[in-house]
Amino acid sequence: MKNALTMLREARAYLTNPLHWTKHALGRDVEGKPANDWSDVVSCCAIGALDMVERGAAITSGAYQALVGALPPGCREVSLFNDRPETTHDDVLELFDRAIASAEKRA
Repeated sequence: MKNALTMLREARAYLTNPLHWTKHALGRDVEGKPANDWSDVVSCCAIGALDMVERGAAITSGAYQALVGALPPGCREVSLFNDRPETTHDDVLELFDRAIASAEKRA
């Protein structure tokens, strides 16, 4: 399994392109529908991006815990933060940046 810092960096790199980020689904296909298979995914949420870089390990990983620790005050769930109407693509990238900085300090 990849370490938390590697997962965070790879997931953030994927999400850098705004077209690769979505809300309300782990991943979406080219038609914008929730994807049934990761091979069909063209965009994903923050958790989906972690799962793309380490299949099946997203919510059990140290990377996920780092994202939880980087959430803004009053927010406890990565999925809820990602899917809030006011959350932007830049907000999600900043979440990853905070999580990466924290993971770097622990490395």
